Amino acid sequence: MLNGYRFGKGGWEFAFGPSFSLAKYGRGFFDNNGNFGDPGKYWDSNEFYADGFSDASFSENGYEWGKHLDTRGELTLATRWIIGFGRTFQSGALNVPVNLFYSSQKGGGMIGLSVGFNIVRTKKNINSK
Repeated sequence: MLNGYRFGKGGWEFAFGPSFSLAKYGRGFFDNNGNFGDPGKYWDSNEFYADGFSDASFSENGYEWGKHLDTRGELTLATRWIIGFGRTFQSGALNVPVNLFYSSQKGGGMIGLSVGFNIVRTKKNINSK
């Protein structure tokens, strides 16, 4: 849900607003040292305990449980704040909006580029009364 503004006839635009998505997150850790198998393996907490490992072996190796994207995890609502800036280029009836955006989220952010197009069949002036 973005709230946007277009400035003048140049087609420059600015938008901001919240974004909502659903993602599955699980509780686990990455075994970077290979203490419990292959180095770099991601261990889900359920998988870790099912393989016979204990909290004692986990903590003595200096690992900590973390929240990570995981298809085996629980469905969670994720929220972000998005800010975008760009310009709409026009050629006849064709409009091509090009926008850079930044999406912030707890734990990091993302920079991206959004490009689209639309065609206007007829241009009508809006008359104010």
